[in-house]
Amino acid sequence: QRLSAAVVSAMMGEIHVRGCPSDPGAVALQSTMTLIVEVGGTSACTNHGQLRVAQSLTLNQPTLEVALSGGFTPAAGDEFKLLSFATASGSFSQWWKMS
Repeated sequence: QRLSAAVVSAMMGEIHVRGCPSDPGAVALQSTMTLIVEVGGTSACTNHGQLRVAQSLTLNQPTLEVALSGGFTPAAGDEFKLLSFATASGSFSQWWKMS
């Protein structure tokens, strides 16, 4: 049986966000997980990823990684909405940018 790339990534502790993937339920990200969001511009879903969670998002100290794509370089004042949720609790343990 074949597994999708998303399933394999989640099993390895990584969630890659491109476009606007959404979950109709609640999502909990554990400390062993890394949320990797691609950023190639300032428009959510078009130029940068945004994880959409219909219910609650629980952050149990996962890592947030921002991956710049397409030669994009953020400028002072640029804003990026990387997460969308009904309610949230917790925080990331760390974040970093990879080029």
